[in-house]
Amino acid sequence: MAARFSRAVFLLVPVLLYGCSAFTSYRDRIEAPLEKFESGDFEGAYEDLEKRARKGTARLAYLLEAATVLHVEGDLKESNRVFSASEDLIRSYEERAVISVTDTAAKGASLVLNEKTIPYEGEPFEKVLVHSYKALNYLFLGQTEAARVEIRRSFARQQENRRRHEREIAALEEEARERQIQTAGLLREAHAQYDESRIGSGPVLNPYEDPFAYYLSALVYEFNGEYNDAYIDLKRAQELRPGVPCVENDLLRMAKLAGLNDAYREWSERLGRPARFSNPQAEGEILVFLQAGMGPRKEEVRLVLPVPEAGLVSLALPRYARVQSRFGKAALYDSDGRLLGETAVLTDIETLAIRNLEDRMPILVLKQVLRAAAKGFLAATAADEGGAAAALAVNLFNLVTEQADLRCWTTLPRDFQVARIPVSRGSRRLTFAFLDGSGRRLVERSLQADMAPGSRVYLNVRTGSRSVVAFHVYGVGVRAEGGGTP
Repeated sequence: MAARFSRAVFLLVPVLLYGCSAFTSYRDRIEAPLEKFESGDFEGAYEDLEKRARKGTARLAYLLEAATVLHVEGDLKESNRVFSASEDLIRSYEERAVISVTDTAAKGASLVLNEKTIPYEGEPFEKVLVHSYKALNYLFLGQTEAARVEIRRSFARQQENRRRHEREIAALEEEARERQIQTAGLLREAHAQYDESRIGSGPVLNPYEDPFAYYLSALVYEFNGEYNDAYIDLKRAQELRPGVPCVENDLLRMAKLAGLNDAYREWSERLGRPARFSNPQAEGEILVFLQAGMGPRKEEVRLVLPVPEAGLVSLALPRYARVQSRFGKAALYDSDGRLLGETAVLTDIETLAIRNLEDRMPILVLKQVLRAAAKGFLAATAADEGGAAAALAVNLFNLVTEQADLRCWTTLPRDFQVARIPVSRGSRRLTFAFLDGSGRRLVERSLQADMAPGSRVYLNVRTGSRSVVAFHVYGVGVRAEGGGTP
């Protein structure tokens, strides 16, 4: 009996080690930096995030936020440095072979308290986007080979995420079997309750693959004259996210340039049009990358499940909540008001995040069930050793400490949109317009274009929930004039 009581005391020790930090919401701590970010105070936002990223269990989340702020600010090299630090931290968490004394305490705290007491390792899709952002930074810097390296790492990470997911589920199910916990019924009931509370999501063919990464890869291959490889990645981007005009046209062009005549005919018939080739002697092109809106943020939802040796318990799980934005897509107009092109969603971060979390539901539920069983043991031990008052105290402690882990990458956009627009050579004035969901113009920026034949310019644009946050031009031939936020 004394041994059992001693074990209960040991499990409560991490509470003293981690103190109030285990109960502080990441959403509360990130609110001030997010407000600065959306208002364009990038320096203030970065300073807040950099300080928080120096220590604590949410270091990775703060590093990801800081790297994004730098990217949106236009400090591409420093952004990649911080993204690389994030990547190193992810890998160190994943590859930690020998559990230290500190880590043992953290795992114990996780068992008794909640997931917030252990280091945040990032959602699977977030780990992929680290490489996508680095590749995009390198592309804007003109370092296509470095961008290619990051794209390869992105693809490797996508496959690794799938394998890690399968291994983690298998390990948790084995632990549940050892404790004689029947998981099938619990998971069905959890899904039924969770489905009633979650927000709906659009279609995602594969939660482990990112069409934006495939499109970036295809661009790099095309710029290097590797048309067959570009075609392969465009085909996958088209499969994952059909209906994106620039992806469709690039797919047709690469099939033609690679000499894949049968594939070209097949895609032309399927898409109902031939490829549109630019004239390098008379045109340049503008590639628009619009990061629109603010990505979803996690909030807590409660499920009530019967857990062996613990009875009917309330489990706290995260779910994503949408952040409303007044901005939809963007469009580019000639000086006479003629539409030259408009952006289309390539990767829906909002939907991808929701689908990733749904895919991880078995893992989250199994962890919660095992934690509830451990807390049930504490309550039983307290009742045996300390009587009803002690049992009541432990039960109250269990109720208070059961909190969902709300850490996530909050500075991500709602979606990544792209457009590839040919522009005739010579001097002309263009208008870049930010549109709402109904196509009404909200904000306009004037562009002075003087495109050389065969030239290429990138526009990297970010909107928040209520304003245009940043507008950057990379390349020679286009200059932004004036503008502002509503």
